[in-house]
Amino acid sequence: MEENFQHKLDVVLPRVYKPGRYVGNELNAVRKQSARIDVRFALAFPDVYEIGMSHIGMQLLYHILNGREWIAAERVFAPWVDMERAMREAELPLFTLESKQAVRTFDVLGFSLQYELQYTNVLTMLDLAGIPLFADRRTESDPVVIAGGPCAFNPEPLAEFLDAVVLGDAEESIIEIAESLRSGRRQDRSRKGIIRNLAKIPGVYVPSLYEEKRDVSGVYLGTAPLQEGVPEVVGARIVDRLKPEFYPVRPVVPFIETAHDRYSLEIMRGCTRGCRFCNAGMIYRPLRTRPVDELVAQARQVIRNTGFDELSLASLSTSDFPALTDLLVRLRRTLDADRVAISFPSLRADTFTRDMADFAQDFRRSGLTLAPEAGTQRLRDVINKNHREEDLLEAVRIAFERHWKRIKLYFMVGLPTETEEDLAGIADLVGKVVALGRKFGNREIHVSVSPFAPKPQTPFQWEAQDPVGVYREKIRFLRSSIRWKNVKLSWRDADVALIEAVMGRGDRRLGRVIHTAWEQGARFDAWTEQFDPERWRSAFAAHGIIPETYASGRDDTAPLPWDHLGKGLSREFLKKERLRSLSAETTPDCRGGGCQGCGLRDAVCRETRPKRKRSGTGMPGQEIRGYGKEMRKIPAEPVIRTFRVGFSKKAQVRYISHLDTMRMLLRTLRRAGISVALSQGFHAHPKISMGPPLPLGYTGCTEYFDLDIEAPYPHDLKALLNGHLPQGFEVFETVMIQTREKSLSQAINRASYRIDWPNPICTDSFRKSLVDLMRSNTFKITRREKAVDVRLFVISAEILDNGMSLWVKTGPSGTVRPEEVLTAIRPAYEPFPDPIFIERTGLFIEQYGRRMTPIEAVLRNNQ
Repeated sequence: MEENFQHKLDVVLPRVYKPGRYVGNELNAVRKQSARIDVRFALAFPDVYEIGMSHIGMQLLYHILNGREWIAAERVFAPWVDMERAMREAELPLFTLESKQAVRTFDVLGFSLQYELQYTNVLTMLDLAGIPLFADRRTESDPVVIAGGPCAFNPEPLAEFLDAVVLGDAEESIIEIAESLRSGRRQDRSRKGIIRNLAKIPGVYVPSLYEEKRDVSGVYLGTAPLQEGVPEVVGARIVDRLKPEFYPVRPVVPFIETAHDRYSLEIMRGCTRGCRFCNAGMIYRPLRTRPVDELVAQARQVIRNTGFDELSLASLSTSDFPALTDLLVRLRRTLDADRVAISFPSLRADTFTRDMADFAQDFRRSGLTLAPEAGTQRLRDVINKNHREEDLLEAVRIAFERHWKRIKLYFMVGLPTETEEDLAGIADLVGKVVALGRKFGNREIHVSVSPFAPKPQTPFQWEAQDPVGVYREKIRFLRSSIRWKNVKLSWRDADVALIEAVMGRGDRRLGRVIHTAWEQGARFDAWTEQFDPERWRSAFAAHGIIPETYASGRDDTAPLPWDHLGKGLSREFLKKERLRSLSAETTPDCRGGGCQGCGLRDAVCRETRPKRKRSGTGMPGQEIRGYGKEMRKIPAEPVIRTFRVGFSKKAQVRYISHLDTMRMLLRTLRRAGISVALSQGFHAHPKISMGPPLPLGYTGCTEYFDLDIEAPYPHDLKALLNGHLPQGFEVFETVMIQTREKSLSQAINRASYRIDWPNPICTDSFRKSLVDLMRSNTFKITRREKAVDVRLFVISAEILDNGMSLWVKTGPSGTVRPEEVLTAIRPAYEPFPDPIFIERTGLFIEQYGRRMTPIEAVLRNNQ
């Protein structure tokens, strides 16, 4: 990392929201020496860090690529709008978190396309990286830009911006891509030659080798290869088995809180339920499950290496896992001592059992999420949801009986064949859930409504989406029908849903629309506060495109923009399923109802299709021995001792917030095997208390926290913690508290700071302002629209070479931040240079005329 780059970063980060998104340096992050590397990947997620780091796929590819000595994989995420603006002003290029190297210097820039409304962020990242947006304008020095993920099954709207697209499971194909790139470089092939060679890899689509065909009136006729030797249809890759080596046991542990702040354990991939609207259920076929032994072993290692306190069982339908009972029991036995909660993010009402509820009851439980999707049985049959109203109400009853406080219900409106009766059925079903909740204390119910958006590779890919006006009218009806006080109704924006449908079924003509919308400022369109429909309307109009035409119904005999990209599902199967939906005819799950002829490779499908057990261990609903209220023993009262710990916070971790630092410490304690005592009450929490919060962006020499530890106690707490703390944190002293002590936040009443700046700025006027401050009895500034008297808190201040020292009062009654003092004494015509570094050099307890550190206070009281 160049010194000039670091200087620019130090200037930029204090000015942006959540600077911890951009610092890297997390536990288990991989940093390799570039001299030994043949191929360098920048794995890009076109959304903010918190979203991208919650994605399983990025962690898998990061692990698989870095598992090869000759490959280096680093991560980069879309900078939020404030960071983008700051980077452009500072001429700071898009960089990776691990090495802080410019993305344009990498061999491959690989995007994960999870959602259509992230497309403009792809352009932002390319532009910030200094890479030409359009693929045909790139030169030999530019990285190869590839993409994968669920949106890769129709990447045509982004075709002009991508060099290659990976279809399906990438665990094996990503290594083949790296090998092809290495071979091409060694043979001194041109960039075009290297990209052309990627098309020879099964599952890799190179858009530049294909062209759209249209008639004279512009009607789409299909997409065909431009040259011989290029496949007419690119088939998706399918890994036959989810091998244990695909999954990291030392995943990267984020410093800041992420969208899913837990470890996601993929227990199976794919789904055989056959919901006709569901893109994921189709493109992730066939169903592949993982052995329980492998899952338990992975969970044990991951928790030991990360310190996560929650494990999420990830799949499209967790309650369909055939050995779920066995898995839950064994995870309980393995993780119980670590107090790790198990969560079920994806459940079906017809397979949610009392056993699952009992298991979750032993851990945290906040709410249960269920997706009836439709309000009537007829419409649920149309979409092949295959569960009944009784199943939903029974699942809700089980949850309420076991003290779940909140139920969240997902519905869609505008589904094919929907009638007014179906719409009224949503309100009717919600009313029944409300009535059931009243029997258990009027539980909270959240109802979320989304408009149906037709997706490629599904039986409903030919269907129409409701016009915006029709959707809004349906929402008005639901708002007037769902009026219970304990029900919170939310719905997706109609314009957002329209753009999603248009891009989901779009063709290459939309590439210019995306580019124009991006030029007009479209960023983070998936975020409500950033989405502006006027930008998109203007962009469509600029290219003479009516977006509603893409959202309308289609002839099932006409070619589709994604016909040359195959999952393996036959067109005949999808058409047959569509016809069955029109007569509300359901299709059974192929695990129990026989093969439905979807068209996938039969050998793979048969080998990986688990059969439901009708009896014996592993059948959902069977009694689980070994947990539940009736099986729980009251443990002996633990012996608890309290320790005070002093630590420092340096370098880039100064951009980690107080709450995120506390979260990091708890994970460190868990990794170290230290049993932290819990508070009493229904929602028990670890008994750890921090000293005064260190402001974001400050380093700290002497920070403190107290914690209660259950026996057995560590022999050398300092060494144990330092062996597990991430880089940038270090414990300098620990002491056991043997007498009653005030909390750190109550006891600490003095703080010292050192402020450093790169160049001398101590002019006579600056010194005079400081003298005036110290001589005055009052010196008020404005803080959050309120007047604050700085002078009440400043004890002393002294000018130093290229900086100053500061002593202030702190405590429950308040304090003053060093930058507020600087603002008060800075002459208006003499701005401070960037960057300014502030370090808290000490925290103290002053009483009876004596000043002590919190550690010294404990030692004194212990005597």
